[in-house]
Amino acid sequence: MYGENAFHFIRSSQTRGTYFEAEWREIGWKDIRRFLEDIGPVNISMLKYVSFQLTDAAPSVTPYLEEEQRRCTNDPVLHRVFRLIGSHATLNKLAMGFGVRRNIDSSDYIFLKSLASMKCHNFKQSERWWNVRRMGFGVMDRLQKVMVIKEEFDDDVDLSKKVLEPDMAMI
Repeated sequence: MYGENAFHFIRSSQTRGTYFEAEWREIGWKDIRRFLEDIGPVNISMLKYVSFQLTDAAPSVTPYLEEEQRRCTNDPVLHRVFRLIGSHATLNKLAMGFGVRRNIDSSDYIFLKSLASMKCHNFKQSERWWNVRRMGFGVMDRLQKVMVIKEEFDDDVDLSKKVLEPDMAMI
């Protein structure tokens, strides 16, 4: 199931709480973290196709948070999601969409470190208009260098330039 399906993860802006709580809290990335923790490391290692649509929390749903706390780059639950996938899986394809209010740059160190823990063979950034230029100058290029690994069967050998040794049986 996990290796043959694609998983698309987005922030949940729904709120949840108990009857006795005066203020219910946004779900955010908590259900995704719970899903990954529930399926465990063996099943996480089977994941092959994963995509994320990263968005910041909306002020209308999270009035209890300051502006910087609403940024997905400062969300420890999202960092944990990245590290769970990164420590157990090498994905065939990872796609990312960035619908954030402020550009992600090298000062978002903890976010970038947890994001870079994920490894994949193919990385794709969404090219929709609101995703363009959401990563600071050079950040996406550096991330791709760290995250993308060659597949085992990739071979960079140019056979036309290979020097063949003479067959000893023919001599």
